[in-house]
Amino acid sequence: MGFEASGQLIEGELKYVINRLATEENCGLIVVGSRKTNKFGDPIWGGAAHEVIHRPSKPVLQIRIHNKGAEGEAAPEENLFRHVLFPTDFSENADMAYEILLKMASFDIKKITLAHVFESEDQIQEADNNLISLRLKLEDAGVKEVTYRLL
Repeated sequence: MGFEASGQLIEGELKYVINRLATEENCGLIVVGSRKTNKFGDPIWGGAAHEVIHRPSKPVLQIRIHNKGAEGEAAPEENLFRHVLFPTDFSENADMAYEILLKMASFDIKKITLAHVFESEDQIQEADNNLISLRLKLEDAGVKEVTYRLL
């Protein structure tokens, strides 16, 4: 896959430092994860992850980590890019997130589902055209299966 990584030791409260550091380092994406779930199986984002998700300085990729291993044992490797759902409202923020998704296409994503929620019937044709354009770019980037849904 090929990632460039670096480490830093920074003093401060994690939930505030993450967003500040992402801005200072001009990061393109913040990735947060959680192993804890509520009684319905939905992820519970801890204090730091919650702060990053609800007050992001950069696009955020949220990952729910399934802890299938025994206590203290590493969980089996998951293919996080097997099927990616990309909801979009065609905003500037969604455009930035889409550029990251295009870069992620090189991670051997098997399937991407694009989704847009429309508010009125007169928006359907424009939204359909926008989703087709996004789909074609992803196919050109090598994604094997790209579908889209208007909701």
